[in-house]
Amino acid sequence: MKKRIVIFGGLVLLLVAVGFYFTRQITAESTSTSQFRKTNTTRTLVAPKVAEPEQINVVDVEGTAEKKSSRGGVWSPMGKGDMLRVDDSVRTRNHSSVILGLGKTSTIELSNASEIEVRELSGAVQRLGLIKGRASVDYGEDGKRVLNIENSDGTVVARVDEGKFSILNNGQLVAVATETGSVDLSAAGESVTVNPGMESVVEKGQAPAKPYSVTPEGYMKTFSSTCKKQNDNMAVVRGTVSTGTTVLVNGTETKTNPDGTFFTHVRVPEGSRRVELKTTDIWGKEREQMLMCNEPKPTAKIDNIDIIWGNKGEGG
Repeated sequence: MKKRIVIFGGLVLLLVAVGFYFTRQITAESTSTSQFRKTNTTRTLVAPKVAEPEQINVVDVEGTAEKKSSRGGVWSPMGKGDMLRVDDSVRTRNHSSVILGLGKTSTIELSNASEIEVRELSGAVQRLGLIKGRASVDYGEDGKRVLNIENSDGTVVARVDEGKFSILNNGQLVAVATETGSVDLSAAGESVTVNPGMESVVEKGQAPAKPYSVTPEGYMKTFSSTCKKQNDNMAVVRGTVSTGTTVLVNGTETKTNPDGTFFTHVRVPEGSRRVELKTTDIWGKEREQMLMCNEPKPTAKIDNIDIIWGNKGEGG
């Protein structure tokens, strides 16, 4: 009898132990499932971060500048702190300039009467179009990406990964002069490297010219001009400047040829011989000169006129 009681008690203890074991397993699984559901629910509530588009900031504005939000948009005044995105354009009026910031270490200064367009901003390349005018570039991205500056139709490209240079587009030619670093200038399927203290020029539809040595001081040495007044109070002004130099005669821009020569007519007030000449080279160095025009030679006075009929010596 006692033996049966012992066996029965052992079975009861065994059943209790088995029940306790399965109870713990079910509780553990239930807790794990609850935690998973809680964790999974929390994750679905976190929104992914969306990268903001690249922008160019307006560091400073001197004079009058305008921006256009997209192609075909309307020009409107712009100021310090404005932001530019892809397809935005900036233009400056006379006697004005704008400094644009590209990232943390790079700037572009747009000179007066110039226009530039933002064409691409990415982690690999920043691409701008210099529609007209002159820009001074200080690019320091340390090889992380490159800057391309193109002419209006993209047929001429100046490419740099680090350095300082100036670029001019007057519609007839594109000129690049490098101060530090190097610039790869490409057009018509050919490319040249413009090293520090060098300049290269691309005439419309042509390949880049072989780079030649030039310095800001050298530009001033090549300057020459003359002025000759005519009888109708008009004056003929002609001269030679370094390639890439902008010439203003009495405040009006005068076209320069690819070789740097220029020629224009300008009206001079009665009794005056003065003509104002102002030049800005590709480095942004300005020079003003007051020309004294040569007076026209006086017309010889005719006292009398002899008219002889026939050949000399003939009688009759």
